[in-house]
Amino acid sequence: MKVVRIEYPTTLDKIEDTTNDNIDVFVTLDDDFTYVIEVATIKNIAELMEDGFLGSRCPFIIVDELREEIIWKAMEEHAQEDAFWLKMNAMAHTFTTDELQIKIDEVKEYHKELDELERVAFEERALIIAEALAGIETLESGELFTLETVTPSINWNELYESQRILANKTIVRRITEDVYKDFEVVRYLSEFIPEYRKK
Repeated sequence: MKVVRIEYPTTLDKIEDTTNDNIDVFVTLDDDFTYVIEVATIKNIAELMEDGFLGSRCPFIIVDELREEIIWKAMEEHAQEDAFWLKMNAMAHTFTTDELQIKIDEVKEYHKELDELERVAFEERALIIAEALAGIETLESGELFTLETVTPSINWNELYESQRILANKTIVRRITEDVYKDFEVVRYLSEFIPEYRKK
């Protein structure tokens, strides 16, 4: 978004030490809404840090000096794309604990779903590798194979391509680590799909 106008309740020329203070800044974007942003200098932040940390409070946009040019640059940076960080800074104090908890619960649920997907994917990959190792046992020395050819019960068309890649990467890594000593990579049929040979 674009910064259209910046106004100051206290004009900058009235600030005694522009390197050590904090002020409210009224920033109007091209959505025709004016956001109130707290701007503080690094020295001011240091002074506010009691007991070695900054206490609970609304967030600042931090600058090294309260000068017009620096404040404009900071606001333009925070207004990039959809002005997410500028809006977050300005509106943080408007959220209630209950509203934040709703969002936290949504994120928790999302991560639970990701964990479940990862668990299923891990188990699926383990089964692929176990079947592949069993299939390799039946091969003669010198025979070439891919994971698909030694896992006849697996429907590779129903697997995600990423799962196929990860299964192959796991096997290649274990060959490199000298865990699988009975076969080797001969060549790559595509970027991520190797062809193996039983030793």
